[in-house]
Amino acid sequence: MRRLLPVAAGLLGSLAFFRNAIFSGFDKVMGIRFDTGLVVFLHEHWWKVLNRNASWLSPNFMYPSTKTLGFTDTYFLDTLLYAPLRALGVEPFLAFQLTAILLGWIGYAGWFLVLRRWIGATVGIAIVGALIATYGNALFAQATHPQLLAVHWLPWVGLTLWFALHAHGRKKIALGFATGAEFALIAWTAFYVAWFVAVAILIFLLVRVALGRTTWVFASFSAHRSMLASGLVGTVVGLIPFAFTYLPVIADRRERSLENGLTYATTLTDVLRVGESNLAWGWVVGEPPGGIFGREFILGFPVLFLCIWAAVVVFNFRRRDHVGIGLSVVTIFLLVLPLKIGARSVWEIAYHLLPGATAIRVISRSWFVIVPIVVLLAARTWVSHVDRSRLPRWVVVLGIAFLLFEQVSWSTSWDVDRRDMLAFAEAIGEPPNDCEAFFLFTDDPEGPFNPTHIDAMMIAMRYGIPTVNGYSGLLPNNYDIKVGSTEYPNQVDTWLRTNGISRGLCVADRTTGTWSPWPLPSS
Repeated sequence: MRRLLPVAAGLLGSLAFFRNAIFSGFDKVMGIRFDTGLVVFLHEHWWKVLNRNASWLSPNFMYPSTKTLGFTDTYFLDTLLYAPLRALGVEPFLAFQLTAILLGWIGYAGWFLVLRRWIGATVGIAIVGALIATYGNALFAQATHPQLLAVHWLPWVGLTLWFALHAHGRKKIALGFATGAEFALIAWTAFYVAWFVAVAILIFLLVRVALGRTTWVFASFSAHRSMLASGLVGTVVGLIPFAFTYLPVIADRRERSLENGLTYATTLTDVLRVGESNLAWGWVVGEPPGGIFGREFILGFPVLFLCIWAAVVVFNFRRRDHVGIGLSVVTIFLLVLPLKIGARSVWEIAYHLLPGATAIRVISRSWFVIVPIVVLLAARTWVSHVDRSRLPRWVVVLGIAFLLFEQVSWSTSWDVDRRDMLAFAEAIGEPPNDCEAFFLFTDDPEGPFNPTHIDAMMIAMRYGIPTVNGYSGLLPNNYDIKVGSTEYPNQVDTWLRTNGISRGLCVADRTTGTWSPWPLPSS
């Protein structure tokens, strides 16, 4: 029975986190129409690559541009879960939602094992920590950004490293290689997650050196030099597809501006912003302005969690626990990194000094990485330093119960109807045989939530035909196509002529639901 407790707790956590999808009979899918449409499109892209129906660097959008995969996250590791579901005949949106649920199970199991093996936590503490790290409020509030679920791969990198540290000979070298390769593939899958974690590791090592632990650092490097060398090789090998994907974007100087990043700078008020739907603390700080875009700032921390964090930080500094101090400083740094006080932010320094910072747009996302680190820090402090015999059992039980309760939110943006997303593509039918590519015509007014680009991508996904339309984090140079404007067809013509395309194009009319050849004027 004791062995079933972690499984039961994990299933309950999954049910709570994904309840909007599960209790709708999987009619609803996590996220919002635009981002989720892109995410499913990219998942399906990898399925097509596996079936040799697509070039891996060039998803079927923004035709005739190539190497457009580097305009966004790749979601590559999700293919390990998504592809088997598609092979079983599960349709793309449902396969994506099931992939997210399975990924949650992987994250929960990983954090549970990390807490048990690395920290030495009891089963109960490991369950609580794993639930918060996997299904906590911050990640739930950011469910509109499924790429952040890549954080669930991280504990398995930690476990591989743990086994490598305790292995010998060739096994140590192999596990070191696997650790580096795993982290590199996470970076390729979801850059934000890997970048913030890499920064956290860097800060931890710098703190260890600053505390006079240089000898420890060098001794560790010396004792595990074969593992570290193989880990470096694994990282380099794992970064090869990353380089092929993103170096063309970097060479094109498609970096984010400092000003763009600072629009997502947080304030001290945001520290408590857990979203109005949070059952315990939603009333403390209201919803941020900006509608759906304002949800980028719902990354705050529930009050009891925040108090525990502060307590363990003070405790570790007072005990002069060097590892605890290192983890504490990491959490403080990640908290301060996007924080704007007055007109200035630490991000201004990080932007110019840290490699890869110019690729970060939503700097507030450093906060969601804080949660699992605080879980590790608090569990370690509890196991190593707290005299639990002096605490009444009922206090501990009530504290843990409320700690879990304050991580629960009633609702978030889960407004994607999977059948609706596929309905237009199915209704308009297959394109004519002589269509090599298409664009979707609309007479709807231009606006931030015009569905034309996403609907065109759904047609491209359904029938395997490239589309001129496209929605992504970045766009090709000179891609000045504004759906719904009176100049939209002319903009498509200009874009195609500029890229040497003069034939083979069709137009799908979303008003009439028909296909027609598109006679491009000669240059």
